[in-house]
Amino acid sequence: MWMPAPSASERKLTMAQHRNSLAGRSVIVCGCGSSLTREVAEQAARHGWVTIGVNDVGRLFTPDYLVVLNPPRQFRGDRFAHVQHSQAQALFTQLPPSALGLVAPPVVPFTLGPFGGTDIDTGPQADGRLPHTQNSPYVAVCLAAWMGAARIGLIGVDFTEHHFFARSGRHPLSARLARIDQEYGALAQAL
Repeated sequence: MWMPAPSASERKLTMAQHRNSLAGRSVIVCGCGSSLTREVAEQAARHGWVTIGVNDVGRLFTPDYLVVLNPPRQFRGDRFAHVQHSQAQALFTQLPPSALGLVAPPVVPFTLGPFGGTDIDTGPQADGRLPHTQNSPYVAVCLAAWMGAARIGLIGVDFTEHHFFARSGRHPLSARLARIDQEYGALAQAL
């Protein structure tokens, strides 16, 4: 009996399948800040760098991988449509797949590890828990480390006024910049 191929969102991918899949590669984590431009994305592609985008970065370019931590109801306007229709190879999230609804990329579920944590478990029994803070790019950096990246860069993680796609106003986390700098500094030291 003929059965249709499963949709991307029905294909089961795991964190274990991605462990060290980018060993030795350069990875650029792309936030939605105004420093991310199409030229940056094109440069990454020219150099063969892997990109891990967050949220609706797909409105500018298609990242290799996508990290989404917020449920659809927290995306204003058409922002979640760019997540749903992403052509990324996989969408990593701690949300249950049912919370996302139908999305084009295959979903890779993971569990959030400690808040403000820096330890990316690399042992043989590693379960793929990713440390987190209040911003998605932090988790994307942890994912890049889990995937074995040798070098990890950040772009579009500005915490300034406005996203690259709209005059969205003051970033809600801009009052926490000192704390955010400490968190990323500790993560950089650990990696």
